[in-house]
Amino acid sequence: MDEEVEETVKSGRLKDGLSTAVVAANSMRLALSSKASNLISQVRNSTGGSGYAAEAYNTVEDKLRFNKAEVIGGNNAKNSADRIVNGTEVQTKYYNNSRATVNAAFDESGYRYISKNGSPMQLEVPADQYVQSIEFMRKKILRGDIPGVKDPNEAFRIIRKGHATYEQAQLITQAFNVTSITHDLKSGLIQSTSPAGISVLIVFAHAKWSGATTEEAFKLAAKTGIVHLVIGTVMHATTAQLTKAALNSQINTLLNGSLNKTIVNGVPVVVTSIVLYGWDTLNYSSGKISKNQFKKNTIVKTGGVGGAMIGASLPFFGPTVGAVGFGTVTYIALQKVMDKIYKDDRVIHYPVLKEEFMDLMYSVKLADHEIDEIKQMIFIKKLNRHVKNMQKQLSNQLNTRDFARNQIIIPEISKVIGKRKVITDKEINLLDEYFNSCYY
Repeated sequence: MDEEVEETVKSGRLKDGLSTAVVAANSMRLALSSKASNLISQVRNSTGGSGYAAEAYNTVEDKLRFNKAEVIGGNNAKNSADRIVNGTEVQTKYYNNSRATVNAAFDESGYRYISKNGSPMQLEVPADQYVQSIEFMRKKILRGDIPGVKDPNEAFRIIRKGHATYEQAQLITQAFNVTSITHDLKSGLIQSTSPAGISVLIVFAHAKWSGATTEEAFKLAAKTGIVHLVIGTVMHATTAQLTKAALNSQINTLLNGSLNKTIVNGVPVVVTSIVLYGWDTLNYSSGKISKNQFKKNTIVKTGGVGGAMIGASLPFFGPTVGAVGFGTVTYIALQKVMDKIYKDDRVIHYPVLKEEFMDLMYSVKLADHEIDEIKQMIFIKKLNRHVKNMQKQLSNQLNTRDFARNQIIIPEISKVIGKRKVITDKEINLLDEYFNSCYY
């Protein structure tokens, strides 16, 4: 292959390896989101209100507002905080009315939740119950139910307005409603930012090392980051929605939730498999890639996922950096090994495409810049697409050489020729007058 085409192939492999590694990194996070969906779905029938769903909702909203927020109440430690937001301990209570919400924070001894510094912990309540909850808390303070607190205005400090209303906290426990989908998309955006960010750095560095300008490298890296961010976000939201739908299904309900574990473990695997292998499967079934190419892609992607899992377990990199970095390296290394076993479809079809291109370049009078433009379109920007279409012709036992000439190269030549400036009648007349003056 030409040096420029070879560089394009290398860049393409880096891009594919990164995509596989980022999908693998997101897949590991999908397991967590699926487990979260399991817990969120279970709170509908819980005596504890919709607290867990509200914790998840409010934490996502806090992070989107660039607050440092995390859920810590999964251990169910007695009278401990559910969340920490910017260093502040928060207990979340969501019941169907403000009286029940506030009362849930008290027992016979008084206010149950005391921060490590000895002050009353903030009580997070539904957004639509905020005003009434303050009034109830003021009354509690006046009755002396919170030891050490005398000023009823302290209710404004203790009561924290949640981002979610009670109804929204209920809705995110279910699948396929606007509130639930929006929440899962936001959560997916947060979860996908780290893997996408690492891929941006890798692509930017590779582009600079390959001779690109800073602007070119930035555009390429930004495009890669956006693609990976969208894929990760959609993967997360899809997994969460399907998990909730399956957990809340009539079959699972009839079986008293006995399918919960299978659902929680199975849905992320299914979603990840579709993202990784779905497109190759469609291309193979339609004849756009060969059987050997399909096998090669499957082996290399699976190896990349395995590399990502190993990288995520390495303590000195961190799970995300290790997964993306080690997964990409494993993918590229395995590609080189598999090159010795299976030829890429590109290697098979490129010589035919080049021969037909050279033949037509000798036949058609084109300027150098026009030849360069055609070459860029065929061999750089659209090579993968052309190779797939040529492979489809081969799969259907049709002539790939005729296809390359008539359906790929000649249309590109026509486009370039069509861009030539048209000589107007006025210009022809001026030229005619000039030759006549010279003759006479």
